[in-house]
Amino acid sequence: MQSKGKRKPTPKAPYQRLQAYLSRHENCRRELAALHARRAALAEQLSCMGEQSDSGYGNVNWKVATAAFRRADERLAEQMTKTAYSLQDILSLFELLPNGSDARMILEYRYIDGLTWLQVSARMRLSVRWCCARRDAGLRQIWSHPDVRAAVNRWAEKYYPRLPAEPEEAEHP
Repeated sequence: MQSKGKRKPTPKAPYQRLQAYLSRHENCRRELAALHARRAALAEQLSCMGEQSDSGYGNVNWKVATAAFRRADERLAEQMTKTAYSLQDILSLFELLPNGSDARMILEYRYIDGLTWLQVSARMRLSVRWCCARRDAGLRQIWSHPDVRAAVNRWAEKYYPRLPAEPEEAEHP
């Protein structure tokens, strides 16, 4: 028997690799927002510097700031492409679920819109527990496709090799 105050370790959530794969889009969106903020700060810095004379340190600072601004623009373009591809991948996975189903709507709210569980629950007018159960059902349904399992496992081995392998239960729905 456990002593008071100590909690049982929670079991690992099923489908960790699939959840990490679906979270790519939110991570891309966060990085995109950070790059937009960086670009805006550099643009403000450049506008404050104004045109400097061709001699002295002002010219060097202007050139450094301009180069940083160009690099931020390049990274922003790369990140926008990466974000678009991640969204396209996720939407193709969600097409495996029936259109308008609770599971699909919950997964879209969670992994595309980036809502918290309380926000998802409020939009669905369901309890958080029920939303999690519907999410798990949707993940099981997506995971039941062998092509999805193979693609997600290849991706996870490359980017998250320490995540445990997924359950094989999907073969007996």
